[in-house]
Amino acid sequence: SAKLYDSSFALIATINLPSGSVARVAGIRTCAEAQIFYVGTSQNPGKFCTVTSTGVQSAQTTLTGSTAGNLEGLAASNDQTILYFATISAAAAIQRWDIVGGAVLSDLVAGIPLYRVRDIIVLRDDSILVGYSEADFIVKRYSAAGATLNTYGPFTFAGSSSPRLATALDDPTSFWVMPVDASDDGERTFQHILTADGSTIGTVQSFIFEQGEYRGVETATPI
Repeated sequence: SAKLYDSSFALIATINLPSGSVARVAGIRTCAEAQIFYVGTSQNPGKFCTVTSTGVQSAQTTLTGSTAGNLEGLAASNDQTILYFATISAAAAIQRWDIVGGAVLSDLVAGIPLYRVRDIIVLRDDSILVGYSEADFIVKRYSAAGATLNTYGPFTFAGSSSPRLATALDDPTSFWVMPVDASDDGERTFQHILTADGSTIGTVQSFIFEQGEYRGVETATPI
């Protein structure tokens, strides 16, 4: 299941996921304009539902007719007419789903050989950010018509953790990238990226905890 909390971490709702041996959350993205969450489930074919800020969950939608493979990332257009999504497979295309009509559409863009899609974000200007990983991590920005507007990186990528993307307060002027360095010791340097030219305008360092275990170097000085 997935959980929805308020800003004080008080539980609002528990999101029910479809049953199945591989049913896990494959992505949670907010449609910024509508302030609605889209929650994807890694199944073949993938499924998704919407969740309001008060915890009201829609029925599950199955991405029938989409390219086979377990769902890995998703994001909805600002007007909630199109869902962009991809599978975990190498060289997976960015697929499109007609949310209103309930049918698969033509691909937004073809996949990149050897690279896997790790994250998808729709910015407020309707452009789409996609994070790809192979031996490194790159981010591409596409128009809603599928034209490549920018390529950012490469950023570091190593270990078993997944790099991530996030919107910024001044969306679409900038966005955030969470690369994974070679040590994969739980320390992350979040990079604040200018959308126009890919320059780094700030960084924030933090530690990621997995299963309640601190993976960094032991120290007597609290973080």
